[in-house]
Amino acid sequence: MLRAFAENVCNHTRTTDILCRYGGDEFAVILKRINDAQTALKKGSEICHNIHEYVSEDNISVFTSCGIALLNSYGESLDDAIEHADKALYRAKRENKGHCCLWEEEK
Repeated sequence: MLRAFAENVCNHTRTTDILCRYGGDEFAVILKRINDAQTALKKGSEICHNIHEYVSEDNISVFTSCGIALLNSYGESLDDAIEHADKALYRAKRENKGHCCLWEEEK
């Protein structure tokens, strides 16, 4: 399943983007030169939707949730962006399993 997900991510990103397994069943994807939230959400949703369409040989449905943070959108460091994406991921899992959430600074 992890290999299928990794292949899906590779198929929906560019060779210049950075992909890594972040831990357990979590992956980090750094999409270079994407500066607006809507483009990032569209790409994340595309990845989530395509893996949802995949069904393993054991007929297990797969759902993927995605948390997105734009680097430097709030003058943050890479560590801050990763933390914000992680918070958005857990919100996506809690509120809308199988979809994407964008981290937004609380007002």
